[in-house]
Amino acid sequence: MPEESGAASPVFERLLAMGFAHLAPGQVTVLTARSEEGQSLFEPPAPWHSVEEPSWEGLAASAARLLGQGPLLLVPPWLRDTATRSMPGRAGARFVYDDVLRACRPADTGSAMGVLTPAELWVSDSPRAVELRRTLAEHWDTLAVLYGTGVIPQIHRSYVVAAVFLKAKQAHRPPMKVLRIRDTDDSASVEKDFEVLLQRGGGSTRYGYVVRELPPSGESLDFDRHHPDVVSQQADLAGFGSLTTLGELYEAVPRINMTADAQWLTTEEQPGAVRLLGGRDVLRGGSISLATDESYWVKAPPRYLLRPGDLILREIHGPHDPPGLILAEAAEQDLPAAPSHRTIALRPRDGTTPQQIRLVAQFLRTPLADRLVGRSTLHITVKRLLELPVPQPDDALATALDDLAAARHRLETWPRRRRHSWAQPSRRKPRHKLATGSSTRAAGCASAWRPRHCSTTSGTPCAHAIPSPSPTGGVRQKPA
Repeated sequence: MPEESGAASPVFERLLAMGFAHLAPGQVTVLTARSEEGQSLFEPPAPWHSVEEPSWEGLAASAARLLGQGPLLLVPPWLRDTATRSMPGRAGARFVYDDVLRACRPADTGSAMGVLTPAELWVSDSPRAVELRRTLAEHWDTLAVLYGTGVIPQIHRSYVVAAVFLKAKQAHRPPMKVLRIRDTDDSASVEKDFEVLLQRGGGSTRYGYVVRELPPSGESLDFDRHHPDVVSQQADLAGFGSLTTLGELYEAVPRINMTADAQWLTTEEQPGAVRLLGGRDVLRGGSISLATDESYWVKAPPRYLLRPGDLILREIHGPHDPPGLILAEAAEQDLPAAPSHRTIALRPRDGTTPQQIRLVAQFLRTPLADRLVGRSTLHITVKRLLELPVPQPDDALATALDDLAAARHRLETWPRRRRHSWAQPSRRKPRHKLATGSSTRAAGCASAWRPRHCSTTSGTPCAHAIPSPSPTGGVRQKPA
């Protein structure tokens, strides 16, 4: 949470109230802690009872006590837990809420708890997040997940917040409701949609859906990954041919972190300097931008250098970017260059065929690939990208791809051939045309086109005037 007191937006407060009313009826208590400066971290909705611990260390014990009294909304601090990072057996603990949630246990079989955290905890594939989700699943069932941007005004509007409703683990896991809203969505439509979603046992609505076949406990709960439409489209991928993962066809190229590898930063004028490509250098049109005064340069070890044919993608994909991953293929004119940590660079493996390369590049630009990679957070991870299922061309599709590539090559080279031929001087002698409209004119001729009778700028007949019929039917002689 931000350092100053944060309150949820009115629509998000109403969604929280609707979720508790349907999933865990009763008087809701909000549990939070004060910051190190003694400030409140979260301002609860007016009707709800609030308990504020002086520090985050007391949240787990207080949660155990309050869960015995009714439903609880837990809002732990979103601070990095630097004190436990190097402790044995705690290498994965990075945030304060990791320790708080790991220690929370249901008071009885009817215990219900809502948790307000960054979406990262529920969608990340990092070992730390996966382990924490598995730990929670040992004691809790996940009933609903609400993702939202702009729902806490004190936090940047692009930051994704998650409100997750948990209930004491039952013998059979109930279906899970998932909703995603943005600050630009109509509030009345969102609330009506969530009301409908809470009553449904399957299917999808405008802003959410119901997961009936629940994923494994540690799997990412990314919004797009489990959407019924995406699951159906993923099954249809086999229609292209066989499926494989992107990691079977490409390997990741090491990237340069501009903070950790700052000692390699240099200027363009230095010997051995290569351009460092960032996300904004990868253009939406599928090319790499030209270097500018704002470009970065590094002295990169050879293993970081890109090669012709490498794919480079934007690592940050904003919620308002168009569907499809933004990528480009490195060409000779773009090199030498190295990828920064704001990009993901992929290199075809030795056995990858040209047809596979062409199909992969086309598939990555589709909305389906974008959704399968996941857009619940701003960042695309290398791990998830390499696990992406991609179609493989069968013989017919491979032939079609070859034909398209050949046709594209002809279309691209034809203008160059035409420009080359037009640039060659003509070796033909100009002919004297009888028809009007020749673009050649005599010296001093005032006409841009040669008519039957024209005159020079002095008014005398032009010497190249052609014969024309006389009124008597004869042919007039050319003037001397």
